[in-house]
Amino acid sequence: MNKLIKAGLVVASTFIGAQAMAASMDCEIGEAQYNREYGGYTCYTVEFGSQTASTTYKIVSDKAVSNVVWDGAAASCGVSSSTSCTVQTSANTVHAATAIILFQDGSWEKAWATSLFNNI
Repeated sequence: MNKLIKAGLVVASTFIGAQAMAASMDCEIGEAQYNREYGGYTCYTVEFGSQTASTTYKIVSDKAVSNVVWDGAAASCGVSSSTSCTVQTSANTVHAATAIILFQDGSWEKAWATSLFNNI
């Protein structure tokens, strides 16, 4: 009986772990040659003399996405079927974007990413 319970717990934890890893958010900021990513969910750049930079937040998912509810730094994208959102972000400020990802199978999850650029 104990073996059966342990096996059930292993299967359940694997399923829960897989659910938690269904989607994430990456970001890219500024010009590609200067963009630096740290673990995908944090991006950084330095641009000379610029007050704003174009930042693209992207949902990366192994499940089919129905809609994305963008919030935080990406709130201007609203609710969209697109899995990417491009916004202008200001210099010398950390910008945190969040999104609720609604999957076609009826499940959902939340993802986030931060971006920062310094101007010199």
